[in-house]
Amino acid sequence: MRGRVVAVLREQHTPQNSNGANEAAIYLVAVERWLRGGTSSTPRVLKVLVPGADLPWAESNARGVGFRFDNDPMLKPGARYIMFLQLIASRGGLHQAGPVMAEADGVTGVGAENDEFMFPEGLRGKVLLQRGMALSLPTSDTHQPWKFDDGEQIVGIPASVSEAEIAQAVAEVASTTEGHQAGRH
Repeated sequence: MRGRVVAVLREQHTPQNSNGANEAAIYLVAVERWLRGGTSSTPRVLKVLVPGADLPWAESNARGVGFRFDNDPMLKPGARYIMFLQLIASRGGLHQAGPVMAEADGVTGVGAENDEFMFPEGLRGKVLLQRGMALSLPTSDTHQPWKFDDGEQIVGIPASVSEAEIAQAVAEVASTTEGHQAGRH
């Protein structure tokens, strides 16, 4: 989907009742266009969970504030992105009712709500749209933007071209999937 980050809904420890370094930020993202999925009943504002936050934490003999993954940058409120998302509660193919549970450092509790989305590909699931271009996000562990190993690129090119390439690939996958399903009947 293509959308704009509206706000940070909350920051939380994961699981929520822990005080460890596992943290997450949940963003509100306004959907501008669905490139795959989405129906008239699909919410126009999504909750997107990204690992990392700015909360105080304590583990064993260590204490600190904030946690980030070097290779999975946080979203920026106000910025527009193309996002490749997965509903957290449907990992493994089944939709889970109720909150999604997590365990860290011997503490079990709520890790996410069942209506929150995540990036299954982390860094590669976020394409920044800025000044008419589709850009990869900078990370602290590389100076080169990521690109796919081969084939068409969706970063480092005009945003309209990137979105068209993605829409075409999604349509091809959908028609292939429908063709396989029709052949089973």
